[in-house]
Amino acid sequence: MTIFFQGPARKRIFFSMAVIAVLFVIFSPSPSFAFVPSNITDCYVKDLHSNITVQKDSSLLIEEEITVDCGDLPDKHGITRTVAEQIAVKGEKINTPVKLVSIREADGSPVPYLAKSDNFKHTVSWEIGDQKKTFTGEKEYTIIYSVRNAIRSGGSEGDEFYWNLSGDLWDIAIDDFSADISFPPEADRNSGKVYLYGSSDPGSGDRIKYNWTGDNTLNFLYEGDILPGRGVAASVAFPKNIFKIYEPSFIEKYWEVLWFLLPTSVFLLCYLLWEKYGRDPKVNKTVSPEFGAPEGLTPIEVGTLESIGDFKGPFISAAIVDLAVKKYMIIEEIDRKWYAGGKDFKLKKNRPEEDFLMLSLPEKTLTEKMFRERREIFLSLLNDRFYKDIPEIKRAVASDLALRNLMTQTGSTLKIAFVAAACVLFFAGFFLFMALGSTAVAISVILSVFTFIIFGFFMPKRTPKGAELHWRIKGLRMCVEDPGKYSQQILEKEGIFERLLPYAMLFGTEDVWIRKMEEIYGQDYFQRYSPSWYSGSSGGFNADAFIERMKVLSVGIAASTGTDPG
Repeated sequence: MTIFFQGPARKRIFFSMAVIAVLFVIFSPSPSFAFVPSNITDCYVKDLHSNITVQKDSSLLIEEEITVDCGDLPDKHGITRTVAEQIAVKGEKINTPVKLVSIREADGSPVPYLAKSDNFKHTVSWEIGDQKKTFTGEKEYTIIYSVRNAIRSGGSEGDEFYWNLSGDLWDIAIDDFSADISFPPEADRNSGKVYLYGSSDPGSGDRIKYNWTGDNTLNFLYEGDILPGRGVAASVAFPKNIFKIYEPSFIEKYWEVLWFLLPTSVFLLCYLLWEKYGRDPKVNKTVSPEFGAPEGLTPIEVGTLESIGDFKGPFISAAIVDLAVKKYMIIEEIDRKWYAGGKDFKLKKNRPEEDFLMLSLPEKTLTEKMFRERREIFLSLLNDRFYKDIPEIKRAVASDLALRNLMTQTGSTLKIAFVAAACVLFFAGFFLFMALGSTAVAISVILSVFTFIIFGFFMPKRTPKGAELHWRIKGLRMCVEDPGKYSQQILEKEGIFERLLPYAMLFGTEDVWIRKMEEIYGQDYFQRYSPSWYSGSSGGFNADAFIERMKVLSVGIAASTGTDPG
């Protein structure tokens, strides 16, 4: 018999069926994703069972039986298991050191793996599988590892076991999870209080089921899938004195503080070496003015001795002007708007080649590198190449001062060694910081690097003779910095204006020196003055114009000889 529903009756039936369907969707359990080979897009853990044995010394021995399914996916070699070595409990960060025991396949054969530690995230990872072999379908692994510090003291309220049973650092999903936890005989079902923690999914806490399968054994089962980055944690509270709470060793407690022994040791080492090889001899004398370079030291030698081996740009400028004043070359001024200060300079040799062989080692090296077997050179042409010769000139100055027994070779060698040690330590410290992730390591390495550099700066040492000459160089400085104070003595020295001009440039006081010389000698004298070593000026001597030309010359020399064009 067929019954037909018409009109309002049919509408009521359709409405009722729709309501029932909606209620069914709302109140029915959430179905698990069906992992079948046709819809697998990534490997997943088909089954994870963890056997956890809790030791009385607060450590865990964990054996994880893992079944991985990669379906028909190509190029799969294995999985990565990541375990936390630091957990947060009630806002407190607690270290839980992990040590791997073994990784094997289901038949007991060992599995290749690569262990990695991330000290920033406080994790240890094992990349499990042979990179030369691939597999499809299912693969079974057994991982055994130990964990320390899994029981924490709760004060008078007792002690607590807390652990993420499945782990929340998986990058693939887990289909089925279960765990068995075995406690010592004293920790039984009557004394333990169990608290469960699921993932952040709504209702996940209700999916965790547990029961005591023995007096000292707990079984946990999670109903449903565990998504990547989620986990299942449990806490079991016991009375005090069942477990021996983990006590970190002295090294574990203070290893970061111990790193500060490094800069302390470096400082002591550097200080002792400086005390023996770098401290200058003392000269307890009153500084007296000097109206010439002591023992005929050239500007480049005076500057290096005064700076204890530190080579600076003005040394070259002063040395070139000094060679011109001594008539070894002529400096010719040429107008070129595109060059430094709008002027270029031509340097022309003014003596036979054999005379240049009689120069000091630094001056001879300087002129050889500048002229390169030519008789004249435009200063602007040195821009692209002369900076490469500066290191050789520096070495020539250092050798010259050592041969003249003015500076010790040991101090200069230690300076190089300290700088090299600083560079090596900096790069080693960078990799240590990346490996250990410790701010204490970074700070101690940085302090050590700066200690090496600072002491390296002071390591070059003057000999007693060099210290004596340095005392006299201070007197030379007094003269060129305040020549008006010694006007009478200066008037008695013939040719002192030109002779000390390079040293005034060396000390950066050429402005004062030139103006005071004009005052001391008078304008009539300088109206007739025309330097033979410098051509290009017009009319009589004018202090302002001459100062400007010297500045332009210094800028041009610095630009041509001391700058790497990159």
